[in-house]
Amino acid sequence: MKKIQILFKANKVYFNFLFKYGKLMILLQIFLLLLSSPLNLIQLYSPKNFLDSIIYDRDLKTAFFWILVLIISTITYSVISQLVTLYREYICSKCKLEAKISGYKHFQNLYLSYFEDNEKMNTVQRAMSYADNGGNSFYIFLTSLFSTIISFITVTYVSFKFEWWLWILILALFMCRLLISNKTKKLNYVFDKEQVNRNRITGYYASVLSQKKNLQELELFNATDLFVDKLKKSWLNNLIIKIKFRLKIVLINVSEIFPEKLLLLISYIFIGYRLLEGSATVGEYTLFFSMITQINSLLSSFKGIITGFYEQSLSAQNYVDFIEDKNDYIEFNDTCIDLPNDEILSIELNEVTFKYNNQLFPAINNVSLKINKGEKISIVGTNGAGKTTLIKLILSLYKPASGEILINNIQHHQIKIKSYWKKIGVVFQN
Repeated sequence: MKKIQILFKANKVYFNFLFKYGKLMILLQIFLLLLSSPLNLIQLYSPKNFLDSIIYDRDLKTAFFWILVLIISTITYSVISQLVTLYREYICSKCKLEAKISGYKHFQNLYLSYFEDNEKMNTVQRAMSYADNGGNSFYIFLTSLFSTIISFITVTYVSFKFEWWLWILILALFMCRLLISNKTKKLNYVFDKEQVNRNRITGYYASVLSQKKNLQELELFNATDLFVDKLKKSWLNNLIIKIKFRLKIVLINVSEIFPEKLLLLISYIFIGYRLLEGSATVGEYTLFFSMITQINSLLSSFKGIITGFYEQSLSAQNYVDFIEDKNDYIEFNDTCIDLPNDEILSIELNEVTFKYNNQLFPAINNVSLKINKGEKISIVGTNGAGKTTLIKLILSLYKPASGEILINNIQHHQIKIKSYWKKIGVVFQN
């Protein structure tokens, strides 16, 4: 239930717009789901009726009637399904855009220091990657789940006409495959999560070598070979890690094949015995293997849905962590007031300290100063002394770790940030 809550929380914006834009699409999807049940019965029974009509009834007309029913129903369903899918892609693309924009808007609520933290930037990248496709994937997951359940009910009804005990074996083997597949998905998720940082490192070295603004420094300091060497080592390290991981996955996937082939072997033995006894017709033999094929296909779909659901919930957690992280949140609440006097009369810092997350020592440590209206202030210091950090603190782009910043003798977080920014002009170093 917790994982379901995470998925709905992560896709709240997406589904709000889905119900706004896609009411007709949802009705068409339900209609398509209802059509799938009779189609499944036709696909199962048409080959059986075709063979029995020829072999036992010698009725060619009835035999070809069943094949015609199979062809027409399959083509009709395929055309309707593709049209609904096309319409769904249009609606879902609109919803995906709205979800993506919602994620971008969240950036406006964060202090700039949030983006100075490498781990948080990894979270942002994973979160926005989920925002790009998460809603679509979750919606497709839900429709696939309902479609598979309907097909499963149909096939179960047919299969109980044979031997009920087969289902015990089928479900036992399915659970084995599911556990193996879940392990694979978890390993994939952990690998992809770690790969984000490795890709960022490799991407950085590549961007240094390829961007025009870096070329003069590379030439001046003879640093091209250094960055080429770092790019090679980073790329090769990524490749070795990836190959080792893929080999591990191959071995796990091979073990998943055995339960499926064991079911096929037992099915052949069972129907062979029934044919030898004379208790099954050729048509029933065909129906049985059509049914086993469909069961295998549906169980694979179930496995994909369940493991996909597990994988999606892990990815959705990244998005939820991102939007619910309030530690670096700029307050935009109703209790804040507009800038008093509609102008900046004074800016005061009292023992302000600020430290970047990836540094041992504070960039700004217990700084106190006051700037009054009309004064011209020059802040001087060596590279890395904290001049830019100090300016960003004054601008309320960074949140101090301790101390207080006063605007017109009022705590800066009690003033509506946008009314404050309207009175500020700034040209950054870049």
